[in-house]
Amino acid sequence: GAAFQVMRSITMGRSHTKAGREFSEAEKDWAWGNVLELLKKFPKLNAYQSNILGRIPDEDLADALRSLLINDLPLCSRRRAYCDKNNFLNTFFQGLAADIIYEAAFDLSKKYLTTGSKTRIVNAIHDELVFEIPEDDLENEQSKIEASMTASARRYCGDVPMDVEFTVNDYWAK
Repeated sequence: GAAFQVMRSITMGRSHTKAGREFSEAEKDWAWGNVLELLKKFPKLNAYQSNILGRIPDEDLADALRSLLINDLPLCSRRRAYCDKNNFLNTFFQGLAADIIYEAAFDLSKKYLTTGSKTRIVNAIHDELVFEIPEDDLENEQSKIEASMTASARRYCGDVPMDVEFTVNDYWAK
C-alpha cells in the first residue's frame, strides 16, 4: 500500500521509490513522525526506540512495521494499506469512520455475548450501526452505545470532538 510502504521503505533506509523518484524531506519527516506515533501505541516497537528517535534506518524495524500491518492494525486499516495512493487519500476519512464504527461494534458485541444481553447489532451502514434493543433497555443501552462509540473515537482521534447521534425507530431509515 502506498502510504505504509513509503513509511517502511524510508525506515529501511531506501532513498528512492520503486519508480526511481527520490523521497522528499517532507516524506521522510512524515514517515518518521508516523513511526514515532506507532511507537507510542505499540509496545512491541520499544526495541527500536533509539532507531526511531534517531531516525536510524533498520530492516528489522521495517519488518516490525510489516508485522503491525498484518497482525495489529484493524481490518479496515489493513485493507486501506493495500490500495493505491489516490484511493488511500480519498478514503482516509471514510476509513477512519469505519475503523471507529467497527471497533465500537466489536467491543459492544463482546459485551453483549458475555453478558447475555438481548441487544444485538443487526447492521452497519457506512457510519451507522443499527441495533435491535428491547424497549425496556433503551435508556441503559443508549448510554453504553454512546460511551463505546466515544471511547473508540478517542482511541483514533484523541481529543477531537466526535458526536454520537442516537435515534430510536421501529425501522431503519436515513
